[in-house]
Amino acid sequence: MTIAPNYANAYYRRANANFALARYDKAIADYQAAQESGREDVNVSWNLGWTYYISGKFDQSAATTQEAITIDQKQVALYFNMGVIYLAKGDVEKARKNYEVGIALASKQVSDAKAKKAEPSASLWWVLGTASNDLDSFLLCVATKECRNAPAVETMISSDAASSAGRDLRVRLKNAAVALEYTGKLPAETVKGKIEPLEFAKATLDSTGKPTKLTPIEGNKLRFGLAQEEQGQTQDTSVVRATADTEQIFVQLKYAEMTDGQSLVVKVYRDNQESPWLRTVEDWKLGVSGKAALPLTLGTQFTLAPGEYRVEVYIDAHLVQEGAFKK
Repeated sequence: MTIAPNYANAYYRRANANFALARYDKAIADYQAAQESGREDVNVSWNLGWTYYISGKFDQSAATTQEAITIDQKQVALYFNMGVIYLAKGDVEKARKNYEVGIALASKQVSDAKAKKAEPSASLWWVLGTASNDLDSFLLCVATKECRNAPAVETMISSDAASSAGRDLRVRLKNAAVALEYTGKLPAETVKGKIEPLEFAKATLDSTGKPTKLTPIEGNKLRFGLAQEEQGQTQDTSVVRATADTEQIFVQLKYAEMTDGQSLVVKVYRDNQESPWLRTVEDWKLGVSGKAALPLTLGTQFTLAPGEYRVEVYIDAHLVQEGAFKK
């Protein structure tokens, strides 16, 4: 920065680069330099607050994130950031309050857009997905000490109450995202219907495109932090073109107390990213109870690429079951 030492944007960009390289102390210094050089916008405070969080400096993180909220009170992501900060501090009540504010604000943005016969900003779905991912990272760190995209576990005030709240809020965010996307409003408090833990199977398709006998495959143990949805992803690499002997993968459902007409959403994640090509959205039409095998790819021209997969099943915008497997 010797040519233009007060060039705020240069400090900001270097701070982002240092953060990406996990040079958090240098990133903090550069964000502060950007502010001192005249960039006092929400993005600088937002990123600085998050860098403090990753560094385990929770008091500074909360104060800086609050500064960002003061600048832009409509930025949903900031309330979710504040929520996970308070979880890391062990303050469950404040964490829940901030998540609820963020969810309510997201709902208002959707309803306001619908009232204008428009769609909400695409970034809103990314924000909701990223917030649940941040909770995944927090929960994984507490449970396993694997702390990617989370502060070091020894810096956090971890407790059973914080972990329990994190799990509840994760599901609350996921349910809200699906409900807002497909109905424009938050989901009901309860859902009718039960699905037992998911099982997965493979089958070779015959000449008519029908599966031969399903062969069970061993599922992976679910771990927090699997899903990392990326904003602006343009290419889905989760599917590859099928060959004559390709084995297709099916998710096997055992269900009860269902009602035809309920909404079914199935999300599929591969190697930490949701695959938009593999999302299923349709009305339930399999009856009250029974068993079913649903293909994870549509048609016979494509199959799943190798990778680690996680499948989420939503009924009426409630995450009722999820499971994982490796292909």
